[in-house]
Amino acid sequence: MATPATLSTFFSVYTAESLGSTINHIKIFIETHENGTGSGRTYEVTGTIVKGGGGQKYEEDHAAADPANRPEHVAGTKLKVGLVREVDLEQFSEVCRSVPTPEPQLNLNGSRMDPSKPVRRCTEWTREAVKALIKSGILLP
Repeated sequence: MATPATLSTFFSVYTAESLGSTINHIKIFIETHENGTGSGRTYEVTGTIVKGGGGQKYEEDHAAADPANRPEHVAGTKLKVGLVREVDLEQFSEVCRSVPTPEPQLNLNGSRMDPSKPVRRCTEWTREAVKALIKSGILLP
């Protein structure tokens, strides 16, 4: 029989998209049910990558509704990417915070400030965060 020290609670981790003005927005969602059924935590970058806008900022919400239940959710885009142990939630947050946020990359006319670099937005940040979480062993398959 397992002892309490060996028991772990696991939470499902998803990415989910919502409608954006020009491109869709994507974020990470952990379904914890902390604030009732269908609630959890979101991890994302928001803001603009246009020059003068300051770049995107990292945000966490520990009282978030399931993105799939919001009207702006893009149907079929809530995808399970793995599991996280409850005891690793703070480390999950630390890894996400360690991923650089997208800086300003576009001029006001929409041209790239540095055409030699690919544009990084929330999609790229989310992909990088998921990779970093897997590499750290925090996000389990």
